[in-house]
Amino acid sequence: MKKLLSAAAVALLATVGVAHAQGNSDFGHSHNPPGPPAPAYSYDVSTDAEGNTETASPSVTRKWLITGAVNKDCSFYGGSSTPATVNLGTIGVNTQANTAVNDAFDMVDDANVTITTSTAGCNFNNRVTITKSAAGLVNNNSSVGYDSTQFTKSIPYSVTASFNAPTSTTAGQSTNLARTLTVGTSVASNTSNYGAWRSAMTIDVDIPTPSLALVAGTYEDTLTVELTAL
Repeated sequence: MKKLLSAAAVALLATVGVAHAQGNSDFGHSHNPPGPPAPAYSYDVSTDAEGNTETASPSVTRKWLITGAVNKDCSFYGGSSTPATVNLGTIGVNTQANTAVNDAFDMVDDANVTITTSTAGCNFNNRVTITKSAAGLVNNNSSVGYDSTQFTKSIPYSVTASFNAPTSTTAGQSTNLARTLTVGTSVASNTSNYGAWRSAMTIDVDIPTPSLALVAGTYEDTLTVELTAL
């Protein structure tokens, strides 16, 4: 029995061997085992992109001009343009009877007025002008007669304005700013130019005793200070 199995095994092996030999050399052709066809492998890349619309720049700068206008302006804190009234009250004269004749009716003493504003100035080159309507305080009562060698109807006065301002030609000036503008007793006006300034302003009015006696009546004059941007 064992011999039979061995023989069968040998026969089977031999048969397989023959079949194998035939499968590799039948008429010189190769025979592949049945199955699906071998796949066809491939790889492809395609692109479609437009270039820059203009030359690329690694940096960019933009500038804006920001502009606006400041109006020229001058200020003087002190009320409206309507003349304010500075009342000296009674201008005292020598009314004593027991006095020398050359002293009778003379103005007793000098008088003065001080006008101060905390805010004055202009934001551009400007002109400051001080003007008196007349050279002095005038008694306009024309109905009275008098001896003009002994009496007067005019009291001359002077005006000095003090403030801080640069010259009109010096940009950025910050020192030596003290300014005075004076109108003497014998003149009616004075003017000067300055650069942009703002400060307090003091106006001193000095009314000295005239050399002649005063005719009774009301003495007055209009004092004008004008700041004008140029």
